[in-house]
Amino acid sequence: EIKLAHGVAISDTSIYVTSLFDRTICRYSLAGEFIYQIGNEAYEGTESFMWPTSLDYSNGNIIVSDAHTGRIYIFDEDLKYNSSIGGIGPSDNTFNFPYCANYFNDAIYVADVFNNRVVVLNKRGQIKKILGKSIENIELDIMLQAYNNIPYTYGLTNEVESTFFNPYLSAQVINGYDSLIFYNENYYFQINCSDYACN
Repeated sequence: EIKLAHGVAISDTSIYVTSLFDRTICRYSLAGEFIYQIGNEAYEGTESFMWPTSLDYSNGNIIVSDAHTGRIYIFDEDLKYNSSIGGIGPSDNTFNFPYCANYFNDAIYVADVFNNRVVVLNKRGQIKKILGKSIENIELDIMLQAYNNIPYTYGLTNEVESTFFNPYLSAQVINGYDSLIFYNENYYFQINCSDYACN
């Protein structure tokens, strides 16, 4: 049983699938025999996931999108870690709930959901094109928006004063998916929180 099976990809020899419940990636033979599994629930780590939503395969590489950490992971066919791209954050080279990442024409297409854009990367993780709005050209206070105008805490300006966190800090506080973003006219920075912090 693969609990909350979500992403799936097929190579010439194997089937790969994610489990949102266990935060794992499993490898099976084409006949359905279990071969190997990686993953555990954690925010940091090369084999740790919070919400591994999609998988894709190309030329010996498996690409995994973790929507809650904002990272795109690349593994080899044996699920050995190669590299990762991105993270949650308010910039062009970070993501906010990247639900899907796919290979196409020697590029990686990332569906960056809460930034309302698709980011096209080369296989080294460098931005080739942004389909939608560039984050650098958007005012930070309107960058994070509630999903489909549903009034929940994600993306809404937080009414908590920044001095609650630091008495010497004067900044606006905004909820990210799993983080708090503090900004004023001189700087911005981000504090990552545990999973589902926005809820």
